[in-house]
Amino acid sequence: LIKRFLDEVKGKKVYCFVNDLEDKELMDSFSRDIATMTGDMVKIDSWKVLFEYFYEEAKKEKIVLVIDEFQKLKKLAPQFISELQNYWDSKLKNTKFLIVIVGSSIGMMQEIALSPSGALYGRKTAQLQLLPFRYVDFREMFAQKKEEDKITWYAIFGGTPHYLEIVYQIEDIYQALLKAVLEKTAPLHEEPKNLLEFELRTISRYSAILQAIAQGKQTRKEIADVLQVRLGTLSPYLEKLLHLLHLIEKKEPLFGKEKHTRYVLNDNFFKFWYRFVFPNQTSLELGNSNIVSNKIKEELNAYTGQICEQVIRELFILYNGYKIKDISLNFKRIGSWWDRTGHEIDLAIENETQLILGEIKWTKEPMSATILDELVKKTQFIKYGGRIKYVLVSKNGFTESCEKMAIKMHVTLLTLHDVENLFQLLAHRRKHT
Repeated sequence: LIKRFLDEVKGKKVYCFVNDLEDKELMDSFSRDIATMTGDMVKIDSWKVLFEYFYEEAKKEKIVLVIDEFQKLKKLAPQFISELQNYWDSKLKNTKFLIVIVGSSIGMMQEIALSPSGALYGRKTAQLQLLPFRYVDFREMFAQKKEEDKITWYAIFGGTPHYLEIVYQIEDIYQALLKAVLEKTAPLHEEPKNLLEFELRTISRYSAILQAIAQGKQTRKEIADVLQVRLGTLSPYLEKLLHLLHLIEKKEPLFGKEKHTRYVLNDNFFKFWYRFVFPNQTSLELGNSNIVSNKIKEELNAYTGQICEQVIRELFILYNGYKIKDISLNFKRIGSWWDRTGHEIDLAIENETQLILGEIKWTKEPMSATILDELVKKTQFIKYGGRIKYVLVSKNGFTESCEKMAIKMHVTLLTLHDVENLFQLLAHRRKHT
């Protein structure tokens, strides 16, 4: 993204990558980068020289400096950051100078630029944290696959471009899993563990929390019981996973109570890894990847069903302000609903004139009328006094009795083919706007 930006921006531009070098070698590296990109020969023997060069150039024309892996400078060349702070405040901020700092360590970047004690605190004009692709973006990258396969691949590998690049050319999903994840030498074999170690000092408690959530233990009490710790000790760990790494999020039921809060994993690949890879590390280390692969085959359909719910909610969000079949969408709140007695509804939307409730099934059999009947019965537990509209979404269609019942009750039915067409229409709109 940064390089694309540099291709299009006018003016002088310099891109510098911070390698693991001593202070003097870093200065030489920056000198070479300036010469390569601008033709200017600048002998840098102190960081003051560098910033004085940019100050003088910025008087003449727009200049953009990009520093990649910026967080490394805190350890390798702390004087660089203090000189940047000094020059920015005294000279550079009133010139045509833009500096873009890029870093792979969220914690370190926050410490330097966003924390009140950080050297660059209060000086940013904008910030951007890159998030994984949504499903609507993911499916365009894997346009050649059937919709069912797209959702399954998304359920496993999520939306991180680096992960998708690794498996993009592989046709079979289990071959992709083997080559990218399950084999000991696979590039993503220890990816979640490595990311945690990159950001945190000790990861055992964080890993245990993520595994508990991936296995369906989603309340604070359930997590504490699995870890066999006191409830109050979880807070600092959950806070970092929530607000620093954005690996989990808190979910509350629509029309429910805050005390029914659940924690869910944000990233599909982390969710998959902590459900299937982390608990089976011993088998994988012994080379028994077939055992783990067979377990995945047995449970993949049920696991993908959870992600399908997420995909359908995304679809409704993207169609807010438009129509899905006979439903005109205009809502401010969307989610799901549950209570403490075990009743759950996959889709809950507070639409402008009605409450929309839906069930989403990723099964090999057509959805039966029983599912619709149960959905209607669960409605009595929701405190809502207005009109209610029902929606059913099924991977493999509906039984005849379900279709007849749906016609009588004006229930909207969506098949996987309908979902595909709706996403295709979105893709068409995006290309022509």
